[in-house]
This record gives sequence, structure tokens and C-alpha cells, in this order.
Amino acid sequence: MKILHRYFLRYLFTFAAISMAVTVVLYISIDFSEKFDEFSKADIPAKEVTLYFAIKIPSIISQTLIPVSAISTLLTYITLYYRKELIAFYSAGVSPRNYLFPVTVFGITLFFLYLIGGDWLERPLSAEANKFWVERVKKTSHHSAEFKEGEIWFATRNRIYHFRYYNPHTKLFHGISINVVSDDFQLLKRIEADTAYWEENRWILKGVTILEISGEAIKLEKTPVLFLEIEEKPSDFIALQKLPELLSIPQLLKIVKLMKKEGVNPKAYLLELSIRLSNAVALVTTVLLCASLLSRITLLLFREQIWITLGVVLIFSAFLGFLYLAVALAYAGYIPLWGIWLPHGFALVASYKISK
Repeated sequence: MKILHRYFLRYLFTFAAISMAVTVVLYISIDFSEKFDEFSKADIPAKEVTLYFAIKIPSIISQTLIPVSAISTLLTYITLYYRKELIAFYSAGVSPRNYLFPVTVFGITLFFLYLIGGDWLERPLSAEANKFWVERVKKTSHHSAEFKEGEIWFATRNRIYHFRYYNPHTKLFHGISINVVSDDFQLLKRIEADTAYWEENRWILKGVTILEISGEAIKLEKTPVLFLEIEEKPSDFIALQKLPELLSIPQLLKIVKLMKKEGVNPKAYLLELSIRLSNAVALVTTVLLCASLLSRITLLLFREQIWITLGVVLIFSAFLGFLYLAVALAYAGYIPLWGIWLPHGFALVASYKISK
């Protein structure tokens, strides 16, 4: 990497850090002012309130990373212009197109930061923040897969699984029923068990009742233990109990693969995966789009610079609005999943045309 590229990247990351710090402070200040009465009524200590907002920071960063990437790119170009450095680079024979390399590196770095940070920090900490808000502030019980309200349903082409609840402390599933059906949805077998657990790569069911139907013949059998070998593991069923937006990308990919293999439509999980990847790619698209427009300010008059800057803001806003509209339409089922990527295509083509 050239010295010029490192110099440019230093500005980009510095302005990104400053912009994000300001955004986080403003976000927390507004959020705290709105929730102050709730904390006071619940008599929450200041230490716990501070911890609550601290664990929300990754979620704030994730939500505001796209506009922050645009702001940092804009500030970098404007700062270098008013310090006459862009003119100096141009006089030395450096083409404005050379700036696109560090900008691309910047965007790709944010791409991975968004995806990895979302899986490792944002979703686990957001779940903790929501749990704290419900249990400590609102003082209501917080149900999840470990309690009775956390029922788990899963259907394949020929089987329907139902678990009443899962206890993570004992690693036991309770209230299990498995219905085996024919291709025309006629019940062939029903297995009911009090508990089930995973051991030595197989399921062990206890307190089992088996009902088999063959034509007009019905067979009822009870057994204390039943060994069941199926492809699904406990982690698969537990993941299915969660909302798609709470799952990590590896979990989403695993569920999509499992559902496709079992002949189940994984649309909700594919949609969440597409939205998450689209938001990550939007970081690269945003910085390239802004940089392509701003690369033209080097030798412009002040009035023209103002118009270019306003153009960047308007075009970025249009791109972001178009992107969110496409996501909403795909979520509602009005357009196919690939429609989410149309705004990226238009923006990248525009970036290329402008930078030529």
C-alpha cells in the first residue's frame, strides 16, 4: 500500500471514529432522556443504568454505520481540499481515481466489521439489554426457549416436531411430539415423550408412547426409552425457536440448508440473510458513491463545491431511501429477494460512470 493510500485511510478512519463517537453520545443522551422516568420508577442504580447503555453501544454502531461511512468520506475530502492537499496531489500528477483504492479498503473494512461485530457483539448484547429492560425496569417475566412459553415447532416433508419447552440448565426438551405423515398428509405414526436429550450423536427419548396407524389397524406401544436417529440436532431446534434477526449468519446458513434439504421453504431466513448482507455491502457502495462524486471538487470554484457537496447528500439519501424501500417491498413479498440488490447495482454503475 502506498504512503498516499495510508495517509488517506488515516483520515477516513479518524473521521469515522469521531463521527461515530458523536452519534453514540447523541443517541444515548436522547434515549436516556426518554427512559429516565422509567429508571426512576424502577429504582435502578446508576451503575446498572450505565451498564445498560454500554451494552447498547454495538447496536447503535450497527444502526448508524452506513450514514457515518458517508459522513466520514465527505469530511475527508472536504478537509483535504481546504488544506490544499488535493490540489497538491493533483499538481503532482495524482489522479482523483487513485483515491478510490483507500476508499474501497475503508468500505471493505466496515463491511467485515458490520458482519462480524453483529454476530459476536450486537445480537448477544442486544438480547441482554432487552432482557434487562423487561425484567429489571418493566418488572415482567422474560420468556425464552427455556420456559414453557418457548414452544418449538418444526416441519419437514414427512414429519412435524413439537417441543413444549427447553431447559438449558438440564439440557432437556420437555413435552415432545413427533408426527410422521404420508405425502398426502395422512398420519402414519405419532411419538410422544416426556423428555428428550442428545447424547452420543442421537436423540434419547424417555417416557415414550408410540401410536402407529396402518390402514384400519392401530397399534399403541409404550416404552421407557427410545433411541431416535435423525439429522436435526438440539442446536437446530433451539435456533428455530428464535426470530431470524436474533440468529448469527452461520446459524442462518445452517437453517436454510437444513430446511432446503427437508423440503421446507426458508424464505424468512433467506430474507434476513439477504438484508444483513445488503446492509454490509451498502457500506462499500456508500463510500464509493460519495468518493466518486467528491473526486470532482479538486479544481472547482467554491460555489460549484457547494453544489457537489449538496449533490452527494441528496444522492446518498436517494440511495439509502431506495435501499430501504426495496427491503420493505421484499419483506412484504411484493418483489423477489434479488430486488434488494437493485439499489446497489444502480449506485455502483453511477459511481463508475462518475469516476471516469
